[in-house]
Amino acid sequence: MRRSNATLRPLASPSTLRCVALALALAPAFALACNNSSKREPLPPETFGLKDSDRDGTYDPGTSTKLVDRCPNVAGPIKNNGCPYGDRDGDGVFDHIDRCPDAPGNPTYTGCPDLDNDGVIGDRDRCPNEPGPKRERGCPDLDGDGVPHTADKCPELPETRNGVLDDDGCPDSIKEPDANALSELHGRELSFPGEGDGISNSTATTLDGLIQFLIAEPTLRLELAGMADLDGRDPGALEQLGRRRAEAVKRYFTERGLPADRFTTRGEAPPPTKPSERAFNNRVRITVLP
Repeated sequence: MRRSNATLRPLASPSTLRCVALALALAPAFALACNNSSKREPLPPETFGLKDSDRDGTYDPGTSTKLVDRCPNVAGPIKNNGCPYGDRDGDGVFDHIDRCPDAPGNPTYTGCPDLDNDGVIGDRDRCPNEPGPKRERGCPDLDGDGVPHTADKCPELPETRNGVLDDDGCPDSIKEPDANALSELHGRELSFPGEGDGISNSTATTLDGLIQFLIAEPTLRLELAGMADLDGRDPGALEQLGRRRAEAVKRYFTERGLPADRFTTRGEAPPPTKPSERAFNNRVRITVLP
């Protein structure tokens, strides 16, 4: 019988055999951990040399792991390092998501109160006890100038009460009247020819120019003194006619937007004059009040 000279070779190297032996030794532990894992409780951390006193998934201090439990005796979520979330205002919204952690509030508003139920919450509400729109930061009148928010063109700046557009809600300043225009206005005479109190076309043209000046100078107040000088008329009747002429001028001003409280009126009956001077006495004199 003939012998073969071939040398028998091992099936695996010694290192491979050692790995196989180790795997076989650990197989029962892996099988216990993995078999029916959805139905069995996970292995306690002590199996792997870890300690979790409160069983919250984070491990007690001193354990060689990144999941260190800062509250080892009280269970808490892993995201909070094993500590329970706090709720110091007791409103049911945890402090880490509570926008108002020191004031009990509504979970709908992330833990902030809305005492006036206006939908503006927390420190955004400048008037927490008075309902107001979001545009006014929860205040019915943010700048407190008395102009409603619907009409207030400057909701954060108070109106200046000085007779200059006092209803727009914006501050404004008063400039000094033009000296030349003021001197022209003071003592101005408006002619009223005839026996009536109607305003002629020429007088209306003059008044239209005065209106523009008075709008630009809102602090000026005027006295309107009406006069009448008709031959043979009773002085009392002439004074009444003069007053009606002054009232006609005032009415012309107010119908075009000027405030009535800027004008005072009175009537005068000048002493009898010559016929040639009577036309001049039928007039309304303008005086600028101090």
